[in-house]
Amino acid sequence: MAGDWVQDFVDCFSPTDGRRLKIEPALLIKHANQPKAVFKFRAVNRCSLANLANDTVWLNSPSAYNDPFDCVAALSPADLMKVSLRDRNVPIPFEDIAALIGSEALDAAILSENPFREIARRVLANDPKVDQSRIPAMLDELEIAFMHVSQSHFDQMLSAIRGSLKVCSFCATKEPILMWSHYADEHRGFCLKYRVANLDNMSRRMLFPVIYRSNAFPVIYREEMFDATPYYLAAKEDLTSFNNLHPMLQALYKAPEWAYEQEWRLVFSGGIIE
Repeated sequence: MAGDWVQDFVDCFSPTDGRRLKIEPALLIKHANQPKAVFKFRAVNRCSLANLANDTVWLNSPSAYNDPFDCVAALSPADLMKVSLRDRNVPIPFEDIAALIGSEALDAAILSENPFREIARRVLANDPKVDQSRIPAMLDELEIAFMHVSQSHFDQMLSAIRGSLKVCSFCATKEPILMWSHYADEHRGFCLKYRVANLDNMSRRMLFPVIYRSNAFPVIYREEMFDATPYYLAAKEDLTSFNNLHPMLQALYKAPEWAYEQEWRLVFSGGIIE
C-alpha cells in the first residue's frame, strides 16, 4: 500500500524507550520516498519577498496557527496518576491513610483499577461522620475536581512542548487550487519550488511528511490526536531512556480535513530554534 513506508518511518521514531530509536534507518526510508521538490505558496508582502531575496523560510510555532488542534497531543492524567500512586510518588500522606484504613487496605486500593477513587472511598467509608449513602456522589465530585486540577497541570506542560516546536509547511505539488486560494492571497500571490536534493543536509534531515489520520495513509486509521501518554509512562519507569524525540511525531499528525494540502513539514523541536 502507498502508505506502508510511512508506518515504517513512524515505527523507527515511536519506541517509548529512546535507546531503541532508529533515526538513520528512518531518514533512509524518508529520503527514498520524499518528493523531488516541495512547494511553498505565499502572498506578496514584505516578509515573503525578504524570504525570496534571502533564500530563507519562516518557521512558526504551532501555537500561532489558525488550527487549534495542529500539533496538539493527548495525555491521560488518570493513567499517569495511577502509576504515580503505585510508585507512591505523589504528595499524599500515605502513612496517615494507612493509619486510618490499614496498610493492607491501602495496598489493595493502590493496586485497584482506579487507585485515587478507591483510596478516597475507603477513607470516607471509615469515617463515622460521613453519610454512607452519599459516598458515591462525593467520590464523583472528588474525581471531577482531581481531573480538573490534573488536566490543567498537564495542559500547561503540553502547551509548553507544543510552543517549543518550530514548523514550516510545504506542499508536495503546486497544483491544488485551494492552496492558491488559502495561502497565496486568493491566487494573487506566488509559489516557490524547492528542489529537495538542493537543500542543505540539516534541512533534508528535518523535512518530514505529515501523517494524516485518514485513509490517505491506510496504515494510520486513527481519528484521535497523537497520544503522548505512553512516553510519559515510560519516563516514570526510567527517565534515562525517555524518547525526547516524540514531539517530532506530535508535529506530524493532522486531521483528515487537511489532506488536500499534501503537506511536508520542516520541523525543529525542543527549543532548538527560538
